[in-house]
Amino acid sequence: MSATRMNVFYRGLDNPFDIASGIPKEDLQVEMTNGKVTKSGDNYLIRPTELDEQGKKTKVSVFANINGTRKLIGTTDWRVKKVPDPVAQVAGLSGGDIRKERLQVEDGVMAVLEDFDFDFKYKVTEFEIQTTIAGGYIDRKTSNSNRFTAEQKEQLKRVQPGTIVYISSIKAIGDDGSTAISIQFHSK
Repeated sequence: MSATRMNVFYRGLDNPFDIASGIPKEDLQVEMTNGKVTKSGDNYLIRPTELDEQGKKTKVSVFANINGTRKLIGTTDWRVKKVPDPVAQVAGLSGGDIRKERLQVEDGVMAVLEDFDFDFKYKVTEFEIQTTIAGGYIDRKTSNSNRFTAEQKEQLKRVQPGTIVYISSIKAIGDDGSTAISIQFHSK
């Protein structure tokens, strides 16, 4: 059995692919449009190259060598999606109420893929902290990594209880080189 509406691969990832045909694995061959197939043990890894949200140009075909003759066993259409955008987290939280003391002991901002079962990561490369200071002015401090700078840590020490802290302009890069920008996080 298979979930036919779930025929989804993710672009830029090695998507595991298995065949249950009753034919010995060594007699099978897998080909696809819109990407490449590599053998990995008894299974295959599918790596699509282009997005195909509708599944119109990504086909996987399975061939079998039966008595010296190559025969098509079947072809299926697949959708190709991009890896979802990450969620910004500090102290394992994506926003809401965080005590000032908790913010001060954290090292920085993480970009997390929630409920995504592939081994794929984003790393934050830049973010800004905005706080309100005396006179209603906005104090902005930028980090060019995923870690709080000394200036940002000092900025967080000066935050008064109940003040909203915005962590914005967050940029992250994925394992495949893709970028995610403008993830937002706020705390008060």
